[in-house]
Amino acid sequence: MSQFFVEVLQDPSFTRPPELDRAHRALRAKPADNEKPRPMLVRFLRFQEKERVLAIARKKGQLLYNGDKIFIFPDLSAELTKKRAAFNPVKSKLYQRGVKFFLRYPAVLCVTYEQMDYKFESVAAAEDFYKQHLSGDA
Repeated sequence: MSQFFVEVLQDPSFTRPPELDRAHRALRAKPADNEKPRPMLVRFLRFQEKERVLAIARKKGQLLYNGDKIFIFPDLSAELTKKRAAFNPVKSKLYQRGVKFFLRYPAVLCVTYEQMDYKFESVAAAEDFYKQHLSGDA
């Protein structure tokens, strides 16, 4: 798995493969030939190496391994995933209006509107901001 990251990311900052604590496939049935493969779960020995892999993957965009697309995501708890997903309706509205935004860890919506930066830790606050500043815009 360590060598896999070196091959897929092809980044000169990797002078040696990252050290891993463990790696295994997700616990589910083996997929059929026409289904997506099982995810791999990887635990890095060093937090900095994990962050570097995630940053390089984000920067490069599409990653390929033997002609197949590879996606690298951080493993988030179900609770945190629900918190982040709660922002989806307001994110969709912001996207439709062309407003720049991103989701910061753990679940903070960051919005840039009229050259000002705003941060929202609750969906209600983000919705209020949208209603106040954008619902009347055409």
